Amino acid sequence: MNSTPHELVLLRHGKAENQYHGSDFDRQLTETGYDRTRNIAKYLSSQQLVPDLIVSSSAKRAIATANIVGDVFAIDSNIIDARADLYNADWHDVFTIIQQLPETAMRVVLVGHNPAFEMLVEQLIAKPAEGIHLSPSSMASLAVNDQWLDIAIGQCKLISIMHAQELV
Repeated sequence: MNSTPHELVLLRHGKAENQYHGSDFDRQLTETGYDRTRNIAKYLSSQQLVPDLIVSSSAKRAIATANIVGDVFAIDSNIIDARADLYNADWHDVFTIIQQLPETAMRVVLVGHNPAFEMLVEQLIAKPAEGIHLSPSSMASLAVNDQWLDIAIGQCKLISIMHAQELV
């Protein structure tokens, strides 16, 4: 076990357009999505949850969410790792991506989609499905006491869940 725990912040992308004539992948954030994402990013900042790395689904709404977080932290957009394999991923896929994170990244913000994120949180903290809900621009913060490669089901500690719509 690591003496210094890693921290994983799972951030669901902001509210996206309902009606879009293109592909789901290309849906943009709505004005509400931008506003709530800025609020959750400011909350992360107020909690001093500065990410070493931001990993995002390559879907447009997820990239926009990741960029807002990067802007609030004044982080170079080069630390945002856009990954096509996070789009349409199930929780197993996201778990595998986490296991491949660099050990030098102590706090990682992962931006993606439901139902994978909710299911992953449930697995990592061993809680029932009805207990975890991540609406758009919501985040779950977890303590990971192992190295990323050794992360285990049921072995993480839920630090907090915050919903952007609860922030003023």
